Amino acid sequence: MKTTILLFLLLCSFLPLQAQDYNYVTKEIFQRKTEADVELLKNTIENEGRQELIYSLIKNYKDYIVLIDEKDRKIQNLNNSFDKEYIHPDKTSNCKNAKLYSRKTNSAVKRGNQLKIAVSLAKTSYNLCKNNAYRTTNCSNEYNNYNRQVNLYNTAASKSQEYASKANHYQDKCNNYIYTYNDELEILKSKEKSIKRKYKALINEAEKKYKDEATKISQLISNSKKIVEIKYPNGAINFKGQVYTLSNKKTGKWKGYYQNGALQLETTYIDDLEQGTKTTYYENGKPLFILSMVKNKKEGHAKYYYENGKLKSEGNYTDDKETGNWKIYYETGVLKGEGLYKNGKLDGDWHIYNEKGDFFGIETYKNGILQKKTNVTNTNKGFLNKWVPIKTEFYVNGKLDDTEIHDHKSECIGYIDFAPNGILIVKDYYHDCSEKSDRNGTYENMTDYVLISQNGESHNAKLIVNNNELQMIISMDDEEGNTQKVIVYLMQYDYFMSHPE
Repeated sequence: MKTTILLFLLLCSFLPLQAQDYNYVTKEIFQRKTEADVELLKNTIENEGRQELIYSLIKNYKDYIVLIDEKDRKIQNLNNSFDKEYIHPDKTSNCKNAKLYSRKTNSAVKRGNQLKIAVSLAKTSYNLCKNNAYRTTNCSNEYNNYNRQVNLYNTAASKSQEYASKANHYQDKCNNYIYTYNDELEILKSKEKSIKRKYKALINEAEKKYKDEATKISQLISNSKKIVEIKYPNGAINFKGQVYTLSNKKTGKWKGYYQNGALQLETTYIDDLEQGTKTTYYENGKPLFILSMVKNKKEGHAKYYYENGKLKSEGNYTDDKETGNWKIYYETGVLKGEGLYKNGKLDGDWHIYNEKGDFFGIETYKNGILQKKTNVTNTNKGFLNKWVPIKTEFYVNGKLDDTEIHDHKSECIGYIDFAPNGILIVKDYYHDCSEKSDRNGTYENMTDYVLISQNGESHNAKLIVNNNELQMIISMDDEEGNTQKVIVYLMQYDYFMSHPE
């Protein structure tokens, strides 16, 4: 039979695989039931061109089955021969008779015990009669009853002995057969063990061969891939890439597209997780960002871009969170700011620059929350200079109330100096060049104004720079509820000194 199967398989190796071959392997070896499983096996084998694995698997599996059948058949033949020569002891006439006469002996003994009691009762009755207990001289009935019970008892005792003798006779013969039967049964078991030992190594080897082939096919199926397209409602491709056929997990290069067909995304998957460089694009084809992914999380250096192709920001990620030094840029490509991220949140001092690239100020953050701004104003960085007061206008409720022209005819020129370190220096002189009282203070740059503090008082000042001129506008409400506004017109100190007229 084994030779026939081998010849059949040899002939089949020159023929194309049939549907029943895939069906056989799927259902008999892999224990899978659905037609989809059969189709998956067929497509994987044919796409990979590995039909020889099916041939080899079928051959090795049938070799394995043949060896098991041979072993079982030989053991069955031994059992059949044994059963023909030796019947079970319970089925022999001697063992059956031993049980039969054992039951009869027990029944006779039980009957004898009952009759023994009857004999005792009859004897007592007869003795009472003889002793005139019944007031009669005729005791024949009691005597006859006593003799009858004695005869019955003797008969039962005789039968009991007869049955016991026969039971012992047949039991001896039964025991002799049992000894012989058990000896032969041990010989049979020894022969079975010998056959099992002989076939164990052969069966194990055959099993290993077919399981090795099955493992190769399983791995082939597990590693097989197919192209998947995810589409927009209008039918245009949204995403396209490969997945593992069996697990449906993404693998390899994946691309995303806009509805007009323009490339939107390029990324790489390993076992359904994004890994490596990830790039997204604007519809014009320019990159939106380029960054690195590690197991679905942003990791390492990243760059973000404006639609015009200019760099928008760059920095590093750790475990999907911004970390370390980052830089942000204006759409023109000029540096806008730089500072630190910590656990994905702004942290510490950020240096801010205007669109010309000049330093604009410092924003201080803690845990992503702005704490303060220094040297930042919506006017211009140019106010950080020395300024000479030219004229001051006083307004009440929006109407000009008074004007003061500052006289600078003496050799000592008064000025206001906004030092870069937040110190406000005010110099004011009398005509004899003696310095007036100390009016120095500090300033702090806010978003829309400068907070000026002098002699314990603070005012918000709006600063407007126009070339070499500065307007300082201070608004406040007096005690009577009137809105007062002071506008101080100043000129840049160096410019003033070079243009005395």
